Amino acid sequence: MRKTTLLLLGLGLVAAAAPLARAHYPMLMFIGEEGQRLGPVFAEGELVTCDYTIGHPFADDRFAILEPPSRVDLFSPLGGEPKSLLIAHVASTTLQFAGQDVEASRIRFRVPRKEAGDFILALETKYFEKPSRNLRDYTKIYLHVPGDVTPGHQLGWSQSTGAPLEILPLTRPYWIPVGGVFRGQVVQRLESKGRKESAPLRGGVVEAETWGAEGVTSVVPELAAYRRAELTDPNGCFGVTLDRAGWWLVSVALDGGPGEQGGLEDRVTQRAVAWIFVGPPPRQVTYDHFPGSRPRDPSQPAPVPVHPPAQGAQPPK
Repeated sequence: MRKTTLLLLGLGLVAAAAPLARAHYPMLMFIGEEGQRLGPVFAEGELVTCDYTIGHPFADDRFAILEPPSRVDLFSPLGGEPKSLLIAHVASTTLQFAGQDVEASRIRFRVPRKEAGDFILALETKYFEKPSRNLRDYTKIYLHVPGDVTPGHQLGWSQSTGAPLEILPLTRPYWIPVGGVFRGQVVQRLESKGRKESAPLRGGVVEAETWGAEGVTSVVPELAAYRRAELTDPNGCFGVTLDRAGWWLVSVALDGGPGEQGGLEDRVTQRAVAWIFVGPPPRQVTYDHFPGSRPRDPSQPAPVPVHPPAQGAQPPK
């Protein structure tokens, strides 16, 4: 009886881990000139390097991309059509993770001058996830440009890229306080009678995942501490609490959440992905009547991790 119980438990864990292992995501990382990972803030005219790979934030792993992005756009803070079509700025590169060479795409461009605000870098990519999940990803990441020549504005972060499936932020998607709530709306764009119409996605499974702490070796059950799951309401809206500083990946796919994903090879599943940044932590509030409270030393601000150091990070060439 004990052997049977252990066998069933083991099969249950394998079944639980299988859909988690299938959930590979498009990874967008801003890379500094020395190979370090960067946050979302850039200066006017600054050279930006963004690497695109496939993997899981929780495990900080990488898998080779099957093909480069089919579309890369940079949306201006002022909205409208993409300011730059960056597909010509995409180059193939090889990165090393865990001693393995991984094929990746590297995008390099300069932030426009005299146009401070929030830019959106948007990619359209494809990925086949074994055994039978054919994904079309619409991924975006935000750049905040305070501006040297022009005053900085928090403009443009709420605009739409017009993707067939998209997460529209209802909360500014950078410098979210640790423990704050990120609110968004998922919209799907369909063509009806020759016209494109937008509709909220009701009951969609929104997942949010951040970087695992050092020493994390077990996917189950520790992954539950790093990946959130929320259902969209009838208006396509959701809210998710993000309790760790650094980058978070927020995604929603049309084939559901863990345990539901997958389908026929000839069926294309759309997935929307948004990379948002959490931090720095809010200042410690102190009150005279609160026993043992003391103000934080302003000369020693708390560090804000971008995420764990890259394994074998390589500077842009």
